[in-house]
Amino acid sequence: MVDTRNQSANMKRTGSDSAGIQLPWIQSASDAILREGRLTELPVISPDAPLSVFDGDDRDILVQDDLAFVHIVRSERSVLVQGSVRGTLEHPVRIEAKGDIVVFGSIHHAQLSARRVLVGGHSCHCQVTAAHQAAFGGTLETGRIIAGDYEDDRRRIESCRLTMEQVYTQTESVARRVTAEEKRLDKTCRALRIPLDFNVGRLVQHANGRVCVDLRSFYGSLEGRTDEQLELALAEFFAKGVIGVITRTNRKYLVNYPAREKVFMQLVKSLRELFEAVFERDRLRRRVDWLASRLEHLVDALCHRCCSVDVGGAIAGLTSMEFIVPRVVQQPKDGSYDFFHKTARLEVHGDGTAVEVVSASTDGGRASTTVPTAEMEGMRFVLDDGRIQWESVGEPVGA
Repeated sequence: MVDTRNQSANMKRTGSDSAGIQLPWIQSASDAILREGRLTELPVISPDAPLSVFDGDDRDILVQDDLAFVHIVRSERSVLVQGSVRGTLEHPVRIEAKGDIVVFGSIHHAQLSARRVLVGGHSCHCQVTAAHQAAFGGTLETGRIIAGDYEDDRRRIESCRLTMEQVYTQTESVARRVTAEEKRLDKTCRALRIPLDFNVGRLVQHANGRVCVDLRSFYGSLEGRTDEQLELALAEFFAKGVIGVITRTNRKYLVNYPAREKVFMQLVKSLRELFEAVFERDRLRRRVDWLASRLEHLVDALCHRCCSVDVGGAIAGLTSMEFIVPRVVQQPKDGSYDFFHKTARLEVHGDGTAVEVVSASTDGGRASTTVPTAEMEGMRFVLDDGRIQWESVGEPVGA
């Protein structure tokens, strides 16, 4: 764990290359990571002992100074670099995160991949892959920017779909067991040749060759409780409520008949097991419904995603941008998903005085224009109807 009480002081120790710390969108993203409090700190790496891989697993990674002499930095969450990222042509630094990558300074010879990539300074000879947004406070020089990467989304969708299928299979199995237990319990009652009554209001209906348990009114009275809380409440309710009701209802058949009482207690045990099976079936059904809703949300969010690339400074050298437009098609036979995508591309070639922009839309249409370098500073690039459009927004703002 990292003590975050002195983070402001730590940020002031970074070099002049970290002037981007004044940008509010960088500071806001940094504060959000620090507030989580799930940090692991990457120590300063000596050039005499470079590090191959630093994996933060499910924790955010904090780098309080410049990041160099590490080949791969990986996190299931976010990476915060309060200095700059300094790779070399022979040994670029690679950062992979499922959340955000936030760099206060600049990035040189680096490969960054995350949900959002936010860089306060300039970028030189780098590849940046972002699912949602890439933003650069300074100059963007000789780089490749990919916006709209959906590999993580594809994995989440597939994982959710497979989990839903597995839970649905479990649900069907438990539902069949419930049906069998309902019939078996009725058959056992009839075998006693005494008119036992297991009816308990709307909860237990003993008729038509089955002892059916319906827990909807029980759930309604405890709305908002977790499954664990519901399970404990049901056990208590059965012990204090249900047993008392069916015992009083059937007392006249049990008094002075120890053998009947023994069998009756076995039936009560079977009824309790039926209650537990019905609860498990209902819990699994709720899980299936939740997963189905989540799956629909994931697919819809992917198909309607808006991506952007913000550049606060100039664009120099030869820089390319790609905007990926995913398509998701559900197969009617097995419910699986096929993923396709189209790509819109843009190349910017700046020579210091002018910038040539060559773009290709998702349908293959091409366009070219040349503008003064100053007119391409402080720009936001977005995809609109399959074409990459750009507009002046001044200082980029983190989405």
